Amino acid sequence: MAERYAVRTDQTAAQEIDGEAVVINFETNYYYGLNRTGTAVWKLLQDGGRDRADIAGALAAAFRTSTDAVATDVDRLIDALLAEGLIQAAATAAAGPATVDAADEYVAPRLDKHEKLDRLMLSGE
Repeated sequence: MAERYAVRTDQTAAQEIDGEAVVINFETNYYYGLNRTGTAVWKLLQDGGRDRADIAGALAAAFRTSTDAVATDVDRLIDALLAEGLIQAAATAAAGPATVDAADEYVAPRLDKHEKLDRLMLSGE
């Protein structure tokens, strides 16, 4: 059975702004930006345990492309989210099917790491 992942709700918060998510890791104080495709993946992970194939399949269906075309991108994003402590392995599967609303062309999901919040606040930006 494939490993499933879910958002670490105990140490993260996210807000979507114009289709892109801003995520804060309370443990490290770093904040992150997810592009639209990355935000779609984040939403799937907020629903509960999803495996990589489930996520890639949902993106492929939404953007009318092959699962193989997005699987490597999903792997990279999941690995980055894990490395930053934003998601974790999940014991249970999400309740519903994985679906994504696609308004644009497919763009690889991206996670951008930004400065720690305390540095941002001290800089006055």
